[in-house]
Amino acid sequence: MKKTKTVREIVAEYLKKNKFIGLCCDDCGCGIDELMCCLGDCDECVPATSKKWDKEAGCYDFYQ
Repeated sequence: MKKTKTVREIVAEYLKKNKFIGLCCDDCGCGIDELMCCLGDCDECVPATSKKWDKEAGCYDFYQ
């Protein structure tokens, strides 16, 4: 029996295939290895092409 892919797997596959590094929107961002980690509504997310370390937050910010 063939396993059906999850939405997360489908999105990760698309991002990798098109050389994106994750997802981002106005308030958050995530890398391919931690996709949709916010558990929020991802309807506004777009593919991210760059990231920058945020010293205050202690994590990366992802950008389009």
